[in-house]
Amino acid sequence: MRPHINVLLPSLTLKHMSGGPNTALLLAVHLAAVGECVRIISTGVPMEGEYAALYAHMDDLFQRPVNRDRIMLVDGSDRSHSFQIGANDIFLATAWWTAQNVKSAIGKTNYDQFIYLIQDFEPILHEGSTFQARA
Repeated sequence: MRPHINVLLPSLTLKHMSGGPNTALLLAVHLAAVGECVRIISTGVPMEGEYAALYAHMDDLFQRPVNRDRIMLVDGSDRSHSFQIGANDIFLATAWWTAQNVKSAIGKTNYDQFIYLIQDFEPILHEGSTFQARA
């Protein structure tokens, strides 16, 4: 199986697209444009039929059609449905809670590190709490 770059986003629904998720989508699209196989995975919110709309959104961001042969959209919000993780897959987390998801999945690969696209100082997004400490 060809290795994938697995980009984890909390949501792939259009209503949750803003600067941060759009930046991750653009990075994924650029990786696919240079020949990488990319899976963009929604880790927390079901996609519920938004696949076509998200591809159209990525076309708009990229200002041309994205390579749909190289970009797979995966609804990973339902943990009872699994997908294959290859030994040479790479993970890219986009928020502290997606980084927590990677910690368990990375054990199925040959790697012990992953990429973390940090766009905010995430602890300040939470009042004093367990979430703040985890972030």
